[in-house]
Amino acid sequence: MGVNFLGNLFWKVGNPFRVERSLLLTWEDLKAQNIVFLGGPSENLLLRRLPQEQDFVYRIDGTKGGFPKVVILNRRARPNEQRSYAPSIEGPSQSMVTEDYALISMLRGLEPNRRLLILAGITTFGTQACAEYVTEPESLKELIKHLNTSKGFSQPKLPPYYQVLLKVKINGSVPIQTSYVTHHVLD
Repeated sequence: MGVNFLGNLFWKVGNPFRVERSLLLTWEDLKAQNIVFLGGPSENLLLRRLPQEQDFVYRIDGTKGGFPKVVILNRRARPNEQRSYAPSIEGPSQSMVTEDYALISMLRGLEPNRRLLILAGITTFGTQACAEYVTEPESLKELIKHLNTSKGFSQPKLPPYYQVLLKVKINGSVPIQTSYVTHHVLD
């Protein structure tokens, strides 16, 4: 679903793109191109060894029902922010997620003129919701409102590198509501 949302967006803006399985990407690809990753470090092994510092990171926090319990750890929590964010699972199965969290991470690429965009939930439902969020006009307006650094009524200006935390409500394995929680601007 996420690839479909992104593909439609790139097609509409006339920007050519190539879909590639992350296992086939190399460090040279990360140096030479702007890359969009769907899914976090558990699905995209290259993300486990990125040299960029991030305020929000995925961590395993024990097990639940025989599955690793993954959380988003807030390494630089500000007042009114939690230290970690975990999905709500009601029942014995990972498919019984009722609430998830996702990150939009716009990071510096491995070369100065390159960027990495990572759209990832703790679960696949969060990843789907994250991709939908960045491709829907209404949610993009909300995102720009929160990230805008320009003063007054001038053209919005976004910081070059940031992470945005989203909360996702899920019913029947379908993300039904995605909302902004907080963001951190990265150096």
